[in-house]
Amino acid sequence: MPENHPDISASYNNVGHAYYELGDYKKALEYYQRLLSIQNDTLL
Repeated sequence: MPENHPDISASYNNVGHAYYELGDYKKALEYYQRLLSIQNDTLL
C-alpha cells in the first residue's frame, strides 16, 4: 500500500498525536501535515 493511501491517514493522525503527547511538537507537525496532504488529495 502506498504511503499516501487514504487508509494510512488515520495512522498518521495517531502517530502525530503520540508525538504531541510526548512533547515532540515538530515531529507531531510532520505527521499531521502528511495527514492533511492525503486528505487534500482525496478531496480534490
